[in-house]
Amino acid sequence: MIEIIAVSVISVLAFFAGWNARERAAARRVDQILNDTTEVVKEHIRENIIHIKIEQEQGCYYVYDMDNNTFMGQGKTRKELEDTLASKYPGKTFAAEHSNLVEMGFADVNSK
Repeated sequence: MIEIIAVSVISVLAFFAGWNARERAAARRVDQILNDTTEVVKEHIRENIIHIKIEQEQGCYYVYDMDNNTFMGQGKTRKELEDTLASKYPGKTFAAEHSNLVEMGFADVNSK
């Protein structure tokens, strides 16, 4: 009788230990997948986003790359400027600082 109880208790303990080990292994795998996905997304962002600065002079907007201050395009209106950048840099996304967008009149002071 004692043997049956001991085997039952050991079986239950082994079941819960195995279940716990499986849960930890699954959590580690999910964390690894999330970290890998995060790195892929960060790399995609680094490759496809260009940080820009917009300047206005004599009714014309000029765009410069913030990293190396190179000229990227110009336009008389926001739409023309966006079209120019889209045609010269297909598949890229452009990001300007909020204060720069407000200064150029492209964004509201309260929006963010």
